[in-house]
Amino acid sequence: MSRINGHKLYRHFDETSQLLYVGVSLSAAQRLAQHRDHAHWFERITRVEMQNFDSRDQALAAERMAIQTENPLFNIQHSTLPKAEKIEKLEKPRKPNLAAWLLRIRELMALEQQEIAAAFWQWREERRSK
Repeated sequence: MSRINGHKLYRHFDETSQLLYVGVSLSAAQRLAQHRDHAHWFERITRVEMQNFDSRDQALAAERMAIQTENPLFNIQHSTLPKAEKIEKLEKPRKPNLAAWLLRIRELMALEQQEIAAAFWQWREERRSK
């Protein structure tokens, strides 16, 4: 089997490089879409890394090892963290996505500047016509 089209081990990270989830799929893009629809933590994903494997067994073994050694926040199966510690991590408040907020503020400021400019030009045209 081609390594490009093989089984993929994927890792989802948040903006602070916290490992959120590790999984295996033949189609990481399709699996990402499933996470979008069903995982409450999906919006935290800012980076995805993938490894290709020739067989599902190899990918599953790598997944188990990654979960046990890297302690992703939202994997339950194969996790070595005690359940209480997992719950504590899950309940920690999310840091706001500062970059997204800054981009949104810039967009709003640009709109506001456009509105001010439009109002100014309208006022100027009204004064000219008097």
